[in-house]
Amino acid sequence: MTPLAPPRPRGLGGEGAAILVLGCLIALAAILRFWNIGGQSLWLDELWTAAQSDPGLAFGQWLEEWILGDVHPPLYIYLMRQWQQFFGAGEISLRLPSVLFSLGFIGTAALIPGWTSSPFRRWLLAGWFACTPAAVIYAQEARVYALLLMLSAAAVLLSVAIARRIEAGQPILRPCLALSAVILVAEYSHYFGALVGFGCFAALTGFAVIRDRSRLGTILVSGSMALLLFLPWLIFHAAHITDQLSGSFWITNNWERSLSQAARLAVGLPLLCAVMAAAIMLAFAARPGRLCRADGFVPVVALALMLGGALLISLHTPVITDRNLLILLPPFFLLAVTLIDRLRMVLPGGLRFLAVVVGIAVPVIGLGASAQRLSAEVKDQWREAAAQVTGLPGCGQAILPVYRWPEEFYAYYLPPADRPHLNSVTLEQGAFGLATAWMPLVSIGTCPLLIWAGHVGGDALTGEVAQALGIPRDRIVVARTKGHMLLLDHRDLERASGS
Repeated sequence: MTPLAPPRPRGLGGEGAAILVLGCLIALAAILRFWNIGGQSLWLDELWTAAQSDPGLAFGQWLEEWILGDVHPPLYIYLMRQWQQFFGAGEISLRLPSVLFSLGFIGTAALIPGWTSSPFRRWLLAGWFACTPAAVIYAQEARVYALLLMLSAAAVLLSVAIARRIEAGQPILRPCLALSAVILVAEYSHYFGALVGFGCFAALTGFAVIRDRSRLGTILVSGSMALLLFLPWLIFHAAHITDQLSGSFWITNNWERSLSQAARLAVGLPLLCAVMAAAIMLAFAARPGRLCRADGFVPVVALALMLGGALLISLHTPVITDRNLLILLPPFFLLAVTLIDRLRMVLPGGLRFLAVVVGIAVPVIGLGASAQRLSAEVKDQWREAAAQVTGLPGCGQAILPVYRWPEEFYAYYLPPADRPHLNSVTLEQGAFGLATAWMPLVSIGTCPLLIWAGHVGGDALTGEVAQALGIPRDRIVVARTKGHMLLLDHRDLERASGS
């Protein structure tokens, strides 16, 4: 029977202090997730979540209008729909589930049994999970990525635990069923969850082929369950988003930028992430036998297959973004933490201490990068833009034309009395010239507002609006907030303000 862990060296006096430091870092990172969580307005993607998860919509209407045409599976939005029904649609309320998922992401390192027998390694991985900017930043956004990170970490750690049980000759049925359930939830939450499942079950299959082929049946059946229970939805949904899978997608593949941004989200500094990756590869090159162990083989193969699967999909449909690549973070962190812990156990005194310092320095850097980004980042200012709109003189009962996005997005920050006046417009020309949707804009009384263009920037739109309305470009005034343009007629603005 293969031992689950190498013998521990003597004289680990610094381990307790290191765990105490890691515990403090985890506590600080948990607090940081709540810091100023409602300070900035929801931005475009979060407003999409708010509108998609409106519990006031009948189930059929919700499915038809918001789910079938979206490129994401429905589970996260369904969970948010239930959440909103009980806890409301306020900014903090909508973001709170992401905080909880992000705390669960930390908890996977501590609570999933069997992936390691080293308490230090558990604390070290929990510290890295706690302080990575990816987890801290997406903990404050009403989006699916905190949930995806938690499920990806749970899947990878369960896979390593299963592989260790194979090494030890122990039963694997229950953890395999648990892994199948985690993957199924991940698949219905985000389509990259299917890549996580593919990577984990393929890695376990390969490990069983190497170590114990009698376990192949359990692994293949469990993996097939996760796929077959997801396949009906995949086939059904694909028929509704065919036009978005033809290669013309809103994402533009930019691997260099996406990998750089993903590295920044992982540890705060792309160079540090590159050094860690190089150190991992050198360690396996020096000791290739480590690849035959559970904590080496499973995360390496899973990471490679996830990345390779994303690359293959991107050849047909652009899907590569830094946030989608976050599924690579759990296996990457696991490999790095394993390397640091092994160095700590085999190196002599001074170098052993240096390994511990490096292990703690990474989450310290990540925590600092997280705090800096949260304090400096400015989201789309939908709240501020709405305040400008409602503060314009003479616009109390005027038509409020909005451009490009659903009216529900603009309505979120408007007073209830103003919401019925929203009117979606386009720049399309009708059979008799100007589209009828634009006709009321020509004479809107003393209200200077022509159009509120949420999450849109650039002078091209201003010129198009001026041309469509038949007024000179220099009579258009643009009031900007981040991600927004409030297009105003200069004459009406002067008359309304009395200047």
